[in-house]
Amino acid sequence: MSRTALFHLLLVFALARTPVFGDGAGTSVVPAKPVAREWTSSDGKKLVAEYLGVLDGSVYLGLTSGKTVPVALAKLSSGDQSFIAANPREFHRTWSGWPGELSATLSNQTVSEAAGTGGKFVYTTRHFRFETDVNLGRELTKDLACLFEATHALNSSSPFGILADPDDGYFRAELFGTLDAYRQNGGPVNTAGVYKIPQKRFLAPLELMGLVKGSDGWRTASRKAADTTTIIHELTHMLSHDMLQPMPLWFSEGYAEYLSNIPVENNTFRTGSKAISSEVLKLMAQEYFIKDGIPRTTADIGFGGGGSSKNSQQTSPKKLKYQMRSVSEMLEMADSGWCISGGNPTFPGVEAIRRLRYYRTAHLIVFYFIEIEGERGLAKLRAMLDCNRLALAKYNAYVADMERYRAAMDLFKQQPGVKQLPDGRVEYPTTLTPPAPPLEKPAVDPKHLKQEGVKALLNGESAAVVGERIENALRSHFGVSIDFTAK
Repeated sequence: MSRTALFHLLLVFALARTPVFGDGAGTSVVPAKPVAREWTSSDGKKLVAEYLGVLDGSVYLGLTSGKTVPVALAKLSSGDQSFIAANPREFHRTWSGWPGELSATLSNQTVSEAAGTGGKFVYTTRHFRFETDVNLGRELTKDLACLFEATHALNSSSPFGILADPDDGYFRAELFGTLDAYRQNGGPVNTAGVYKIPQKRFLAPLELMGLVKGSDGWRTASRKAADTTTIIHELTHMLSHDMLQPMPLWFSEGYAEYLSNIPVENNTFRTGSKAISSEVLKLMAQEYFIKDGIPRTTADIGFGGGGSSKNSQQTSPKKLKYQMRSVSEMLEMADSGWCISGGNPTFPGVEAIRRLRYYRTAHLIVFYFIEIEGERGLAKLRAMLDCNRLALAKYNAYVADMERYRAAMDLFKQQPGVKQLPDGRVEYPTTLTPPAPPLEKPAVDPKHLKQEGVKALLNGESAAVVGERIENALRSHFGVSIDFTAK
């Protein structure tokens, strides 16, 4: 059973509203730290151990000796299974870090071709199914698929792995021969790709993916013309789909920025810590010079003499003073406060620069937890995800209960002697008992739904204290001056 399928199974149990935590009843809360409790096997044997989470049909327990052991869910008592159902937590093995390189080569690609509906063409690779409105052919699709498959490998090796179950086992991409067709089918203006969450579809125009149409059909043009950063960013959203709803927007966007700005060349990701850090600093410097007319998409910016601008030739990125959002404010930022306004970074105005600062600050926060704090930071991020999943499950359970309650009330009002009063109350004979409404109404604001997870991330500290520590660590790591008070 896959991790996602297992979580869906636990989510179904949670929606059944089994309110068990330990040995008593009450509201279920996934603690930020593993909880120690007594476990009972199906044959009556008892054991005190920490609840570390569930993976592939087994619950992982932390013994007092420090050892971690898996126990099959089926071998636990019904009470223990109820506890797990009410407190879904995914077990995460210690992340061993990035491998040196991750790539996908043409020789390893296989592509099948079929006719689609409406004159479209369908190409299927190992993990993706491409639907295009032009005939690319299998060989060109192989070349195109390399970046997609390399991005799949990158996400597979990431701290969170692939968190999505695609339809029919394949992630779907819709590719268009013209920008107009892309925009007519939902692609936003000034974008090189987008992930449509409800449809679970990645959309992109071919001409911004390094492909051009010539007299003899489509062919690969210069890869420098392709916006691979956007493609990898949106594909990461697709490949981590199950995190998009329960996690704050700043994390979802920061995580996609973190992965999409790992340096890549010839479909090979350079995942060494120095390479990742160097690319982040290069990106910050590129965005610093945007206000002077240099677009982010300039691929050949170099410093100390190799750049295309007088400023970039004379100024080292270490000497620049960067402006970012307050980390503490972003940590507590509701989704409604996230910068979602438009603006073309190539021709920036106030809104475009503001948007860049939001994305880069979120990127740096995720970078800090993964690259600087390491496994300790990952544990905090995972605790945030676990708590928010449970909060979302409770909210969904309440919505389902309310739907059942309203349906039951509609039937109740049809019974003889039951009257709907003008003020909204219902009058009924004492011989009848109306259906009971849900007992607890959880918060419906996204900020409140996700706030418990933020508390787990902060691990008992205030956002101000954690934010200041992150800001100082980032300044020290990159060796640059960063002002975290920009709006």
